[in-house]
Amino acid sequence: MAALVRALNAERLKMKRSLAWWLVAIGPLAVVAMVALMYIQRPGSGMWKEYADNPWMALATTALGVWSMMFVLLFIALQTALLGNLEQRSDGWKQIFTLPNPRWATYIAKQVIVLVMIGLSTAILLAGVFGVGVLLRALNVHPEQNFAAPIDWSLLLRAGLLSYVGSWLIIAIHTWVGLRWRSFAAASVVGIVATIFAIFALNSDLGWYFPWGMPGMAGFSALDSSTDASLLPLTLALSVAGAAVVTLFGAWDVTRRDVL
Repeated sequence: MAALVRALNAERLKMKRSLAWWLVAIGPLAVVAMVALMYIQRPGSGMWKEYADNPWMALATTALGVWSMMFVLLFIALQTALLGNLEQRSDGWKQIFTLPNPRWATYIAKQVIVLVMIGLSTAILLAGVFGVGVLLRALNVHPEQNFAAPIDWSLLLRAGLLSYVGSWLIIAIHTWVGLRWRSFAAASVVGIVATIFAIFALNSDLGWYFPWGMPGMAGFSALDSSTDASLLPLTLALSVAGAAVVTLFGAWDVTRRDVL
């Protein structure tokens, strides 16, 4: 445990003021801003029409849907690629592997950092939904929409948490990919291709089993009462157990790598 704490402190210092931390806030806020613009332009369509009596739910459902079904998939690939690039571009692995701290601790510390980043981004997304709703109400945008309706925070927090836990397996996979290969493009391509497949998987039950479909299926099951959530426990179990297996494999793989 002491080795992991040392590795976490080292990663925290290396990533201080890095682009990755800025993206933790920029990413989810960009999604919220996009959804707000959609509402301003077309308040009577899609989710806005379905939740006409409570625009908070329309705003939150649209934002979480865009985030968990597409944006977070690419976001995880980008963040893990940036994390790996910190070492790859300066041959930092050579220095790290000469230190007395075990290699596995460095690997797991990097994955924990990504888990923290995605968790913070999800929280910022929910806070952004509230902030945008308050701003729209203050500016009296589309006054026929009643932003004075109550916010079901328990539902939104549940949806955000389910989406986050559903992303653990992807985080583990992309952490290994981003740290295993030197090419930033390779890690990005894996994320893009997987996201394309996820778009098709989300339209079927395959989304419950496909790693890149799990965040969207898990998160949206809490927001859409018409969704059959009978497979949700299995999806969450696959995400958590799969993340543990991939993490152990990645930690083992990094201990046997020859980077000299």
